[in-house]
Amino acid sequence: MLTNVGRTGSGRFALHLTGSSAFSIRSTGCTGKNLGVQKSCRVTVRYAPSSTGANHAVLTATRKHRMAARLKLSGCSVDASNRVFWADWNGGTVKEAHFGAGCATTITTLATGQSTPASVAVDGTHVYWVTAGGEVKKVPLGGGTVTTLASGQDEPLSVAVDGTHVYWVNAGSRGYNSTDGSVNKVPLGGGAVTTLASGQAFPISVAVDGTHVYWVNADLVDRFAALKNGTVNEVPLGGGAVTTLASGQNEPWSVAVDSTNVYWVNSAGTETVNKVPVGGGTVTTLANDPHGAASVAVSGTDVYWVDFGGQPVNVVPIGGGAVTQIGSGVDGVSVAVNGTHVFWGTYGGVVYEAPLGGGPVNVVASGKDGEDWPLVAVGP
Repeated sequence: MLTNVGRTGSGRFALHLTGSSAFSIRSTGCTGKNLGVQKSCRVTVRYAPSSTGANHAVLTATRKHRMAARLKLSGCSVDASNRVFWADWNGGTVKEAHFGAGCATTITTLATGQSTPASVAVDGTHVYWVTAGGEVKKVPLGGGTVTTLASGQDEPLSVAVDGTHVYWVNAGSRGYNSTDGSVNKVPLGGGAVTTLASGQAFPISVAVDGTHVYWVNADLVDRFAALKNGTVNEVPLGGGAVTTLASGQNEPWSVAVDSTNVYWVNSAGTETVNKVPVGGGTVTTLANDPHGAASVAVSGTDVYWVDFGGQPVNVVPIGGGAVTQIGSGVDGVSVAVNGTHVFWGTYGGVVYEAPLGGGPVNVVASGKDGEDWPLVAVGP
């Protein structure tokens, strides 16, 4: 609204909008108008950004080539591709953030007071997590009522979700030394728990595709005598025979899957990033990481991982090749990738974001919001 607050007529006005093309003058009753004393006219500016991030413009009203009024305009846009979720192992919270570079990050706490949430997964409607207290839970995107889908589980450590079920692995009754771990599922709306595999040696990470559930057994029973006890495994979604896709692995710690391969990281001994075809075949080492690889994710043509050794996010093509890096050194605990961005969490309680292929590294959350040990996930 442009108002003449003076004591005489204003003269005729011209309007100018400069800056980001995301802003445009939609309508105006001011151009060429001579405003009388205490008279007003209205300008409507439309904000329609074509990409995420911050935009700025300046709207000016001039009279005889002299500026009479000036208004700074700012807008910021985020979309679903910049939405990240995390569970904090030590803080007992589950959070959601909408992030856009240059924008104020909107962080929503979805759940508090959780007993060591160990992993988080997301679908189109809910966030899912498991707790050291033996529970599998969900909450609607954006917040709402927390629902317990399963309880009485034996130290669940990792969770995954598809269109019908939530899947998780139970470490077992003896923690690191367990040989009674299991792979389980429950319907998205709750119901009976089904055990898909039992007698597993410390299963620590799970992934799912359209036909199978995949997991890694760290198998630390004889940890100091022989490190190469770990396995990579699969079982049909409906249950059936367990297939070992890879054996003799050095403490496999995280698993991911795409349409053709299963990927995992070995975190001890000979520390490597590896793949094997879905259904089984030759194991391929894609990269070595002497710093203790902690978490792996796959998107499109590349595999991403973080490690415990204060290194950047590492990237290698799924077909093998040179390793590139994103960001600077951090003690990474988790990594997640969508079609446009990579997100990672660190021991220091910081959640970072960067475009795939490299670019500016941004802080999504830190301190109180990131808490201490953020385990990140992104939606479908």
